[in-house]
Amino acid sequence: MIHAVKIAYIDFGECDGYSLSGCRANVSGITVGYDRQWNQPIVNVTSPAWKEFVLYEVNRYLEMGFSGIMFDDLDVAG
Repeated sequence: MIHAVKIAYIDFGECDGYSLSGCRANVSGITVGYDRQWNQPIVNVTSPAWKEFVLYEVNRYLEMGFSGIMFDDLDVAG
């Protein structure tokens, strides 16, 4: 028997404009660069607004039944 584990995806260092359940991050004041390859802003991950957004997304994914979160672009955040 195969047991699946549902893992949610969050782009930690960049913002693609996607939001979950109406929570949107206003990245205009927290942008520190731009990723031309993916056409999206690189955000200041120490910003309180970004932290609030990421925590909101994590909680929503866990409430939806995901087993964990995969954070992408941690290297960009550094």
